[in-house]
Amino acid sequence: MLGQNGAEQAVAAQIYTAAGVTAKDIVTGTPTELDIESNGLSNQCVADAANNRITTTHAGLYHVDFQTSFSAEFSGDTWTLQLRQNGVAVPKAACNRFMGASDVGSVGFVATVQAAAGDNFTIYVEHDRIVVNQEITIKQLQLVMHRLDRAG
Repeated sequence: MLGQNGAEQAVAAQIYTAAGVTAKDIVTGTPTELDIESNGLSNQCVADAANNRITTTHAGLYHVDFQTSFSAEFSGDTWTLQLRQNGVAVPKAACNRFMGASDVGSVGFVATVQAAAGDNFTIYVEHDRIVVNQEITIKQLQLVMHRLDRAG
């Protein structure tokens, strides 16, 4: 798509949480979709924070950039955050963080994914605590997708 002065516009979308304070209970052993607060910029993709996802409107190859900082209710657990495409975990699009006492963990990943028009991308979280559920509080988070190829 061409924008002002004939320049090509990026196909991209962003969803984010800034200065988050709401804790979310995560059931032990159950991957859980993260709640995301706001829509960022979007062009020819759908930034849909209300449903915690980005939806592609064009098939193609996409660059994914994810970053977050968070705190947890208990220390001594490893947290895994992973990209899901239409509910299925995307291989190599995940990060882990062991949380210490009074810790705010920061993690991120970048990935390249093949998407069809209408694919939904979300972030899921889980932890390895035995028996007890625990809460996670997202302090900052952003998920950005940018289409790499221009075919089609």
